[in-house]
Amino acid sequence: MRFTAKLYIAACFVISQISCKNEPDKICPDIHPVATFNAGVDPGETLILSITGIDDAIYYHWYGPLHFSSHEKSPSIRNASGFNSGVYSVDIVTENGCRYTAHTDSLAIMPVELPCSLPDNTGGFANWPFAKVDYVNNEIIAAQYQAETTRIRFRMGDPLPGIYAIEKGEVHVSMENRVGNFTAQDGKVYVLAENGKRIVQFCQLAFTYTDYYGQLHKSVGSARILF
Repeated sequence: MRFTAKLYIAACFVISQISCKNEPDKICPDIHPVATFNAGVDPGETLILSITGIDDAIYYHWYGPLHFSSHEKSPSIRNASGFNSGVYSVDIVTENGCRYTAHTDSLAIMPVELPCSLPDNTGGFANWPFAKVDYVNNEIIAAQYQAETTRIRFRMGDPLPGIYAIEKGEVHVSMENRVGNFTAQDGKVYVLAENGKRIVQFCQLAFTYTDYYGQLHKSVGSARILF
């Protein structure tokens, strides 16, 4: 019977978070769960949500900015950005059918500060304008006429605003010119959203290319691409 009651309460809560109340004649403890997040989250880092002050919970529903929703006890948001700023809330149901709601303080993640300033749709080893920018199969292709082509591919597919690390495999960046196809082994790529468009930018990345004869070629490149 106790197992059946727990199933009914949890199901009722899922179907209607408003109408499902505590069981009749049940006195719920006067406790105050506390919802928090890890302090000092900078752009590109992981935001972790936590709940304390309650021990017998069987159901969680977190919700917040950007239509965030999770049923984990302590969910996380990778590559957080200013778009994740705001208040996060969590609804909780206990084994005895008691319901509680907690809210975090207002989270503020400052906008990404870019390490360099570039005109829109310019880049490469010489920071020339791009003649054409395409977004095909989750790959950004920015080409300069008879000069260089910059390619950026994110592991997650369509990128959200944030900071992505090349050395962690989160993004792949290459620049191809008449010498060869150069690739970056480390560094950061920034994704922002402005005026309905996304901006991808990287600054002074070190690129290398080893030719057929084993000779290592090095160069440094930057780019700012709107798509």
